Amino acid sequence: MNIENYDHFVRTTTQFARKPREEMRSIALYGLVGEIGSVVAAIKKKILAEGGEEARWDQPNDEIKEELGDSLWYCYSISQSSSVTSRDRQRTRPRDCARCIAFPFAQLRIKRLPPSGAHQG
Repeated sequence: MNIENYDHFVRTTTQFARKPREEMRSIALYGLVGEIGSVVAAIKKKILAEGGEEARWDQPNDEIKEELGDSLWYCYSISQSSSVTSRDRQRTRPRDCARCIAFPFAQLRIKRLPPSGAHQG
């Protein structure tokens, strides 16, 4: 599926297209945050089910793929509510985005997961 087709797919499957632009953006943003949580939960399930961080990442995982797809849908929905065209999305790469360049990735403190069985929550 190309970008224009996916853009059309998102426009035709949204349930909040008739809402005011700001409300559309808020709904899409909350949806994206929820889907990111679902991606993280699916990853955690895979790690726990396969005995730790050495999980088989070379094997497909349908739940993770589905949640990533839902996250992508909300990303497109956010860009549509922001008047970004499909052509803009196609031309822009993260390295071209001033906000991406300015984001202080080095300040993120990402911890490794505890050893398997140390936390089951």
